[in-house]
Order: sequence, then C-alpha cells, then structure tokens
Amino acid sequence: MIKIGIGLRNNLLYPFLLIIFTFLRRILAVIISEKLKFKSSLSFLALLMIFAEFITGLVIYLYQTKIITYQKMTYHDSKFKVYLLIFIATFFDFVEYILTSYYFPKFENISKSLDLRLGSALTLSSFIFSYFLLQTEVFKHHKFSVKVIFICFLMVIIVEIGFNIYYQVINKMHFLIIFLISISLSFIALQNNIEKYLLEVNFINPFHLLMAEGLFGILLSIIYSYIESPIDNIVDFYQKNNKINFIYLVICLLAYIILSGGRNSYKLLTIRLYSPMTKAIADFFLNPILIIYYFFMGIDFKFENHKNILFFIINLILSIIIVFCGCIYSELFIVYYLNLERDTHREVSRRAT
Repeated sequence: MIKIGIGLRNNLLYPFLLIIFTFLRRILAVIISEKLKFKSSLSFLALLMIFAEFITGLVIYLYQTKIITYQKMTYHDSKFKVYLLIFIATFFDFVEYILTSYYFPKFENISKSLDLRLGSALTLSSFIFSYFLLQTEVFKHHKFSVKVIFICFLMVIIVEIGFNIYYQVINKMHFLIIFLISISLSFIALQNNIEKYLLEVNFINPFHLLMAEGLFGILLSIIYSYIESPIDNIVDFYQKNNKINFIYLVICLLAYIILSGGRNSYKLLTIRLYSPMTKAIADFFLNPILIIYYFFMGIDFKFENHKNILFFIINLILSIIIVFCGCIYSELFIVYYLNLERDTHREVSRRAT
C-alpha cells in the first residue's frame, strides 16, 4: 500500500515566495515579448534584473547594518577568493540569462517553452554539483526522486525530437539547442552551489552577496552593451508604437524590476536555509501551470500552425511527475512505500521523540 504524507515545516515561507516571484516574473516576460511584441527586449531585461539585484541587496544590507550591529566578518577563505567566486557565479548567471532569454528564441522552429520543459536539467545538475562539491548527504528518497526526474528529462527530449521528426521539421539545430539549454541550466546549478558555499562556509550576508553579484553584473552588462546596445531597443519600440503601448511597457518593466529583486532575494535565502536542490525545485514548481498557459494562449505546442493536444498532454504529464518527485526530494511529500520515508526530517524527528 502506498501512503503519501505532507511534510510541511514552519520555515517554508522563503521557498513559497521564491515560487511566486519566479512564476510572476516568467508570466511578465511572456507578456512583454509576446503581447507587447518587445522581441529584442530580453537582453535589456537582463540589465534590469541585474540592476534589481544590486539595488535590493544594497538597500536591505544598509538597512540591516543600520538597525543591527554586526561584528566585522572574517571569511574562511581570502577576500580575493570570495570575490572571485562571486564574480564567477555572476558570470554564469549572466551568460545563462542572455542565452536562454535572448539568443535561443531567435532560432526558428524551436519550441518557445523548450527551456521550460528542460528545466529538470537544472535539478539534475544541482544534485550532481551538491553531491560532489558540497558533499551533501543523499538518502533513499533523494535517489528515487532523481532517478525518476532523469527518466522524465530523457522522455521530454525523446518526445520533442519524435514529434519534430514526425512533422518533418527536425534539423541539426534542434539537437544543438537541446544540448545548449541543458548546459546553460547547469551554469545556474553551479552558480547556486557557489552561493551555497559562500553562505555556509564563509558566512557572507546574503544581501551583501546579492549586492556584489549585482555590481559585477552591471560591469558585465556595460561590456556586453558594446556588442548590443539595450537602449536602442527602447528607442525603437517608442518610435514604432503608440504612447499607450509604451506606457504599458514602462509599467511592465518597473514590475519586472520589483519581481526580479524579490525573486533573487528569496533565492539566496532559500539556498542558505535549504539547498541549491530546493531552489532548483522551486524554479519549476509551477511549470505545469505555465505549460497550460503556453498552450491555451497559443504561444507553443503547435505544429503546422495547429495546436497539438497529444504533444501538450504528454509534456504536461511529465512536468507534473517531475514536480511531484521534486516535492518528494524536498520532503514536502513523504511517500510511505519502499522505505522511502525512513530518512526524511519528519520521520527522523518522530523517532527521536
């Protein structure tokens, strides 16, 4: 008999808020690119995201130092190593965002939700990095979850390639994009594990870390602006659209800054309190809802300009299974079968009492 329990804890606020901010920001990005037709904006959104990181980290860090007296922090590593790691983490984040949000969508005949559906690559790579770099303990329910998520990840790729072959729209670019998306998501996993190391080993203040990442990100954006100026996107949109659409765009961009600041703040708090795996699971927790949104809004899951219900249903089911297994890994759900519950926090606490 299979029994499922709820492993709710009192400190789930940070992951919950991370899920909400991530979901809302994703929807807002779709509105900006698909509804307002601000197609070339996504490199500009990277700059806004980085600016939000810096401002949020700076404001909250200064507020904390004003109301709380901190002793001068002595890092476990040298300052050079600490800030080098922060720069590396920022660089991986910057490259991943530019690739997945700006360059990948430029390829024709590539599914617009492919990076969303391949999101489990972030979970798998987070698990690998956490296990080998941070020496994280792995129990039976962790191994079970990761195995099922890996199988679903392979099935997403097989289904994607299979349907494109059937409709004769497959080309070498599909394989390249799948590979590059998976690699780019592993960049985020490595970034999150670096952040976990800085937070746990060097005890760096998360908002100091957020501020430093924002500052390094701004420097990278300035360098990148010589390749493609983000300001030109705004000027071009203003010239080609009426004032109402431009006002809508400005409102959406301001909202994007707020959501980015909130998301990145709760990202670091979740990583510090939980793990990079929990953060990765939070990133795709609402993917089934996003997949439904993409389908019914006609943004994706189309072949020959018609919605393919079978393609949509298969991907929806796989995304639900991935989310469910992510909940098992993070112990939100506890499965009382095959002894999977034994090493969960709830059962260990129960045996201790």
